[in-house]
Amino acid sequence: MALTNIRNEEEGQPPKKFKMPFIITDNKQFAYVNVREFNNWRRINACQKPIDISMIILWITWFIAVIGFYSFVSFFFPTPNQIAVCIFAGILTCIQLATTLYIMFVETQDPVVQQQNKPRNLDYVKEMGVPVIGPDNFCHICQVTVERKTRHCKPCNKCVAGFDHHCVYLNTCIGSKNYSEFILLIYLSAFLVLFFAACSLYYFIQFFTNRNQFKDTVETYFSTGKYAPIICDIILIIYCLFCLYAYFTVLELIIFHFKLWLYKMKTQEYIRKREDDPEYFENLKLKTLFKQRIIEIKDRQKTKRSRKRAKKQKQQKEDNISIETEEESYEFRV
Repeated sequence: MALTNIRNEEEGQPPKKFKMPFIITDNKQFAYVNVREFNNWRRINACQKPIDISMIILWITWFIAVIGFYSFVSFFFPTPNQIAVCIFAGILTCIQLATTLYIMFVETQDPVVQQQNKPRNLDYVKEMGVPVIGPDNFCHICQVTVERKTRHCKPCNKCVAGFDHHCVYLNTCIGSKNYSEFILLIYLSAFLVLFFAACSLYYFIQFFTNRNQFKDTVETYFSTGKYAPIICDIILIIYCLFCLYAYFTVLELIIFHFKLWLYKMKTQEYIRKREDDPEYFENLKLKTLFKQRIIEIKDRQKTKRSRKRAKKQKQQKEDNISIETEEESYEFRV
């Protein structure tokens, strides 16, 4: 196989299709195996090989949280509340799932690259810490001059418009086409797992405060065994701790992206700035930045309202002129 690839390269023929591993634990383990083969490949969606193991862990976590709530915790609710809670949580879960799938399957490649559709540079050798796109905004692999905010994602091997970061948990790039949905997803996920944790904690406490009702619920839905209530209570607290761990993990991500919003930066810009000037962020006060951002938002809204008002006044003026013209024309004819 190796000899065949070398022969193809010497003859100037395109390399054969790159056989990707199914699962990877590190994006660097496959990206530099064969330069020409890898440069001829790009990721289309998150389910395309190779699958990052972090995405598998994420989906396992999601299934445990969702199935644990609907098949166990929800049965502890009184019957009238049980239906309402399941509908409420079900709607949020469906929105979360739909948002996740959209992020994973939307095409994030820069439209300029798609439109020009130029042959890729198969001989370009990527280096750690060196951007594929040069200072002149020319991508040395896609062979296209792209927008200023476009970056070439090395794991996905494609230019991504408005590139923020490569998410290993979703196995795709986060850019201008799915960044808003990504923010919605992390906020929604944090709320859901916190809601699941709060419900399980409440009924864990019910074991001590209202043991008879707790026991009746366990006997009705699960088991009439002697130790069944204790086992169910242990499962509730384990599930609660599991959801709390997931919540604080997502909360850390929310805080990070909230800071990026205050800094007016993308993730990659933040990382590079942190490397080039570590003291830059120490001199910034988040409280002051937050006030500035709020003022900017208010000014933007004020400007927007002023433009609408001016547009409305202009339209009214034009309508009045039109009416006056019609009246003059009618008087002239009379």
